[in-house]
Amino acid sequence: MCHMGVFGLFRGLYKLFTRKCCETSVSSPLVQVFLRDAGKTLATNQQFTHVVNGKVVYLIKATDVLSSKIRQLISSLRVMDTSFHSWSRRVASQITREQCHYHANMEFISLYYLQVNRAMSSILRLAEIEDILRQISHLTRKDVISFTDLPRFLTAELEIRLAKIPSMAHTITCTIASLKAGFSIIMQPLVDYEFAANKKMQLSLLFTLPEVSSENALCNLEQLVPITYQHNGLCFGGPLPRNDLSLLTCGAKRYVLKAPN
Repeated sequence: MCHMGVFGLFRGLYKLFTRKCCETSVSSPLVQVFLRDAGKTLATNQQFTHVVNGKVVYLIKATDVLSSKIRQLISSLRVMDTSFHSWSRRVASQITREQCHYHANMEFISLYYLQVNRAMSSILRLAEIEDILRQISHLTRKDVISFTDLPRFLTAELEIRLAKIPSMAHTITCTIASLKAGFSIIMQPLVDYEFAANKKMQLSLLFTLPEVSSENALCNLEQLVPITYQHNGLCFGGPLPRNDLSLLTCGAKRYVLKAPN
């Protein structure tokens, strides 16, 4: 047994522990036990080595699989990043396009409302001009007129223009008062109008106006007519059943006149 073993390993171990050299072919029980234990230990070590090698191989394979999965994940993340970047550009382009459409629509709406307002203003102006022309169209068919026959804006303008005439400074108050009272003292009115440059209408009025020096200079004559009315089948009349009476009003004075036969 001293010569057995790999490269005299066991012989060296025997000499180290027993200080003897085995020359016989019979091995001692200690060596046999030692060799048996050493064989078991080597077998256990070999088994552990196989197990460790298997675990290492498994770890290597798992690492390769994990590395492959990580590479796939990195590739997927790169693809997602590219897709998100492309989507971002498309979304930004779409937002820009929508904003352009929105601004264009708002500009169109503002211009549309502006044109509608202009059209409505033109229609209202045309209706106003038509109403003015209708009011003054009947003036030339009358010999005498009063303030009641003229539009309100025209009577106000006439008052301002008449007040600026120097020769009527002393009689303008009574003249204006007579016109406002309804006396038809504007004679032979002539009306001319011109619509200049599609912007304004120029109205010219030529007439003859006498000067009223006092409130009693003009008198108002009214014919008195008896009133007859019916109530509950009964007829009632006025206290004076006459048709030949007239009422003359001159300022604060009033006269009842009888019409000649």
